[in-house]
Amino acid sequence: MRLAIVLLTASLAVSAHAFSCFSCKSSSAIKGGVSIKNLDLPCAKFNGSSEYKQTCPEGFFGCVKITDPEDSTNVARGCVQEAEMGCKEGDPNCYCAVDLCNGSERGWPSAALLLSAVIAALLGGR
Repeated sequence: MRLAIVLLTASLAVSAHAFSCFSCKSSSAIKGGVSIKNLDLPCAKFNGSSEYKQTCPEGFFGCVKITDPEDSTNVARGCVQEAEMGCKEGDPNCYCAVDLCNGSERGWPSAALLLSAVIAALLGGR
């Protein structure tokens, strides 16, 4: 229940300001990759700099990093309208809903969700 309250609060905060994601295109199509809104910059040269920052269009509240299961160097990043938070085994899509959260490797969503749960538990125990 506490986690649901934290996630609801976070979603309201996200909707109150312009949402940003890192954005770049893959070198080739990625099987199983979701449709994203991204910039025309190659992910092969991605370095986390501000040139890769994209303010997402209205109605886009999540970021995604898509990694080709057959070539881990072939990735895409961008904005998505709906997202199931985290990464799933065998799914090339990893989602998050915090500004610029799609710049790192695949392990970050689980750590962010775990940290959120710990904070919620600590705040709720007062």
